Amino acid sequence: MLNTYWPIAYKDPNASLSEIRYSKWYNTTRKIVVSTTMKSSGKNIEVIHNDTPQHIKQLKQEKGKAIVIFGSPMLFQSILPFDLIDEFHIILYPVILGDGIPLFKGNYNKKNFSFSTIIPLSNGEVALKCISQS
Repeated sequence: MLNTYWPIAYKDPNASLSEIRYSKWYNTTRKIVVSTTMKSSGKNIEVIHNDTPQHIKQLKQEKGKAIVIFGSPMLFQSILPFDLIDEFHIILYPVILGDGIPLFKGNYNKKNFSFSTIIPLSNGEVALKCISQS
């Protein structure tokens, strides 16, 4: 879905300024997709099919900016035991759905994080930034 909408969103005459900015950022940003089914990649897209923790470890050793995971609790869970997460951001929505994929699932060794930022948003959500203590 991301790669069908965002590459051309900036061309939409009804696009908001934030959509235009995000679309342009999306088009220039390196993207690494973790997938067992995706066969091809597009502009600035690399696909990781297996050995995800090792690939993430190699990426962390490269010069450059932070690695960001967009909405993938399964990917988060798969790399958490390998001490590869330095910080994470969560937007807490005040809604209980009763179902879904939990973010913290599995049998992990204790890993301490602290809240470095807590921002209440005008729509009732809370943005949390958590930083690793190890």
